[in-house]
Amino acid sequence: MDFEELGLKGLLQELLLALVGFPGDIFEAPELKEDVVDSFPSPEYCTWRVSRNVLWLESSDRTLLDDLARLGFHYACVREFVDTVRGNFPSRLSVSSVYRRALASGLSELLDVYRASVLQLEQRLRDGDAPVLTALVHHLHPFRSLLPSLH
Repeated sequence: MDFEELGLKGLLQELLLALVGFPGDIFEAPELKEDVVDSFPSPEYCTWRVSRNVLWLESSDRTLLDDLARLGFHYACVREFVDTVRGNFPSRLSVSSVYRRALASGLSELLDVYRASVLQLEQRLRDGDAPVLTALVHHLHPFRSLLPSLH
């Protein structure tokens, strides 16, 4: 893929997808090691980042985008936990206690707020108001400490 042709708007669209747990060509999610595959990866294990094949980014922009990609990793892990507790994915957590289901319900509500925030960013992008990277960071700032701590 020619990343330079994709441009800033394409990069921002890929970022929005990564923020809700769907990495792609620009935002990579390397395969998990075997010892992590059968469990939820710890927050320190986050490997989501901007592809090293994207050469046209400045190092400061790459650092900001890597930080934002980590939000997508934490979101995906919390969402997987919620889906597993609710029985959407069969596992040992599928049969869970009332407390675990209540926790999953609360986490689900918080994830809804996060998704709504990402959708606001998408709407701004569709309206032609391409936000600068620092505006994206500011918009998602409340989640930069919240999602990792919930993970």
